Amino acid sequence: MANQPKSRPQNGNSSVPLRRSARLQLEQCSELIHRSPIEASVSRAQLQDHSTQSRKRGLDSSIENTSGIAPKRARLTERNLKAHTKLKNMGRQKKSRGTSRSEPKSARSESKSMRTGETTSSGKTVSTTDSSFPRLVFSNGVLDPVNSQPPENLEYRRKQLNRARDTESPTESAYNDFLYRVQTAPNEMSMLIATSTLLKGYKPGYHPVYSQSLADFPKNVGFNNGLSAAQPDMIEGIDLTQSGPFPVHDVLGGAAVPTLERHAPALSHLAGEWKGPGKDMICAETQAAYDGACLVYGRNKARVYLGNPDPPGHAYVSSFTTDGTILNTYTHYSSQFESQVKYHQYPTSTSLLRSSYEDFKTARRRLRNEQDDAKENSEKLMDELNKKWSARQPYIEVGGEDNNDDDNRNDDGYIPPPNFHDVLAKTADAKDYNGYDHYDEGNKKDESASQRLAEHRASFTSKNRDADEDLGDAKDEEFVQIPTPDASSSSSKRQATSKKTVPKAPRRSTGTSSRRQRSKKELRQLE
Repeated sequence: MANQPKSRPQNGNSSVPLRRSARLQLEQCSELIHRSPIEASVSRAQLQDHSTQSRKRGLDSSIENTSGIAPKRARLTERNLKAHTKLKNMGRQKKSRGTSRSEPKSARSESKSMRTGETTSSGKTVSTTDSSFPRLVFSNGVLDPVNSQPPENLEYRRKQLNRARDTESPTESAYNDFLYRVQTAPNEMSMLIATSTLLKGYKPGYHPVYSQSLADFPKNVGFNNGLSAAQPDMIEGIDLTQSGPFPVHDVLGGAAVPTLERHAPALSHLAGEWKGPGKDMICAETQAAYDGACLVYGRNKARVYLGNPDPPGHAYVSSFTTDGTILNTYTHYSSQFESQVKYHQYPTSTSLLRSSYEDFKTARRRLRNEQDDAKENSEKLMDELNKKWSARQPYIEVGGEDNNDDDNRNDDGYIPPPNFHDVLAKTADAKDYNGYDHYDEGNKKDESASQRLAEHRASFTSKNRDADEDLGDAKDEEFVQIPTPDASSSSSKRQATSKKTVPKAPRRSTGTSSRRQRSKKELRQLE
């Protein structure tokens, strides 16, 4: 029975081998604990107690069998506390390493693309509120005011902003009401509503849209590569349903009509960005630069369709930013620099809204003048598009003469109108021959042949009518009405037939000459 465990000796000398076995068990347990974080919660006191109990089952038993043994509370000593804290920290570190290693490659690639601004296969893009957005939009060619160049018409733009208005200025009580609303606005939406009284309202047909994503704007056109769609706090434009005969969205696409609703603003030339109290106005400035680039791109596409691009360096698109205290206005345009299109955002004015009543009136006047300029630019561009579209469509000019010049004939897509005066003259002289209209008056042979054919048919019809009348008279004289015999006796029918025989009428010839030569005398002689 060598394999059976030896019983514990009763003398006092047995404590020495028990201490050595316990020491070995503790060393083995400490190595296993360092290799596996699962056993991190087991204290050294528990392992020591268990090693003493495992001596009864043999020295070859494994420490991993302790899952079936109820744990015992270790003694609260400074040494045990240090060991427990150390093991707990080691378990946390290994768990964090395992989580990072088990992360799928797709997630790591998406996070990398978010940092670099590249679009992934799942369509992830950088939002306009991301911290890396200013750097990425700048690398795409959208310049900030520091790097933008002044437009060629900068003086005109500033003069338009500062011009006097025909309407009355706001009262001082209106200014005090504005101060109260702005000072009590807790967030961005409240600030937008509080400052909306600065904006001018227009008649139906031209309206603003708030916080609407430009979801239909073309993707990856250069300045928006890897970036999400712009979502300005406000844009103003012409109502798509009242834009005129020119199909804006069908021809120019989402560049001119970037939103998806039915009454979407088309050919917008103004965008606005708001921020709440104490928020970052530099972020609003960057977002306004991105919004302005979208509007400039749409205007450029419309000018290319017209075949008349804007003069280089001239700005017609505007934007503004405000937080209820400061109002900044900008003008936008594009320029070609080497192989990249640059979109400039140049400041035109900075106004204070809360400092004084006079400053409030100045800021309000500038903002409304900017609105009027944007509306005028939108409507002028739409009028040009409608005019060209109407000129390219086919039309009929009643009673007019063909005054088309060579320039219109050579225009791409131009369809010259027909000479309607000649058509009316030919229609008045036309005659109907068996359902066919003859307009060729110069062909004398065809006309005479048609006349002869009509005369021949008329004479032929009259002769046939006379012959039919003669035949009718002859039949009346030749044939005698015989009373119909009684149907009851068949013999009487045969006798009546044999007694009186009625001569048969001569067979009519199918030829036209024989029908014409018959007369009443010939028919009477046949009796």
